[in-house]
Amino acid sequence: MTVSLPQARAQRIPALLAPVLLWQLFEVCAYGLLALPVLTATSDSGIGHFPEPARLLFSDGGLWLLELIHQQRAQLLAGFAGRGWLLSLVICAELVPEWWLLRTLALRRNGAAQPARLVLPRLGLLTLALWLLRGLSLLPVLLLGLLQPGFSVRFDARVLDLALLCAFGLWLLLQLLLSVARDLVAVRTVFAPGSLRKLLRRTLETLSARGGRLTLRYGAYRALALATVLGGELLLLALPGAALALAGAGFIVHQLALFARLMLRGLWLSDLAEREPA
Repeated sequence: MTVSLPQARAQRIPALLAPVLLWQLFEVCAYGLLALPVLTATSDSGIGHFPEPARLLFSDGGLWLLELIHQQRAQLLAGFAGRGWLLSLVICAELVPEWWLLRTLALRRNGAAQPARLVLPRLGLLTLALWLLRGLSLLPVLLLGLLQPGFSVRFDARVLDLALLCAFGLWLLLQLLLSVARDLVAVRTVFAPGSLRKLLRRTLETLSARGGRLTLRYGAYRALALATVLGGELLLLALPGAALALAGAGFIVHQLALFARLMLRGLWLSDLAEREPA
């Protein structure tokens, strides 16, 4: 019995809840450990004894917090220096909740998924390749920085602004396209066996056929994810100080924004998965 595409879309969110919550738990634990030096410095500063401490952190206290970090930068850098290995471990381990989400989608779609020993190394290579390509995309900017100090080209200011805006738009489009290609290969790595060369060839064929639509769709998901983060910050600014101090309201708002961002990530991967052959 086959499930129609609308029915499959209606069932996506309940199926994504468990892996998304697991991913969120990983984010909270891992990045909470990385942020521990800042939390310790903030606690040692005594801001908790000020009137409306939560309000201070999210209004004028933002400048105060920057000053605190500047004053205690030696202590913070010492704390982060010992956590370099932890940051590397977190970046690598973050592939595990992503693989678990993709595995859930594959089992729901095909009833089978590739084992972790085959998928995780490929996901690691894909992520590394993505960051290398993103670094190469910044090479023109680095080359401009190597020009002689006296080198200058006279252009009309409006023409220069338009050229820079177009260059930024093309760069952003390239980043979106690279992310779409990476996600296509990641989904197919979990869903179907095959060599990496075959997966890359099929991905290029998909991009040539409907890469524009996929990039626009991915851009919409990314825009919504950014909107959840900005919406959470604006909500924190709008809440009264008493509400922020009550039962960690700021933490709850941030976690809701994180959940929305991860759910959008899961919906995007699910969208790609639904187009894979059963």
